[in-house]
Amino acid sequence: MDLISTQLQITSTYSVGVHLDPTLNLNMHFNKTYKKAAGRVNLLRRIHSDTDTLSAERIYRAMIMSIFTYCGQITLSWSETRRCQVRNLEEQSHRIILQNSKCLNCELRIATIENFLKKKACFFCF
Repeated sequence: MDLISTQLQITSTYSVGVHLDPTLNLNMHFNKTYKKAAGRVNLLRRIHSDTDTLSAERIYRAMIMSIFTYCGQITLSWSETRRCQVRNLEEQSHRIILQNSKCLNCELRIATIENFLKKKACFFCF
């Protein structure tokens, strides 16, 4: 095998929770992360009738929000399109969580993923 065919065979690498492709542009990482989080949002949707609001919020923080906040410095460089996709998943999750709430005008006290990451980056700097 020559060097060119060897390089073409390497499609991606998974290391320390980050998917890297040969161009190092993190497209694959975002796609896999988004798909994983979307699957967990669907799981939350399926179990929401069996949980109360507080439990659903805890599930969201532990199983969905943590996916996007891992390696937070990487996620701060995402494009506006990707941030919009993440915000859509957040909004879906919040609607699911509040579906069982007895309070009609309740708001969740969950920081957005983007604000959480900015806060985390500030703590890292200082």
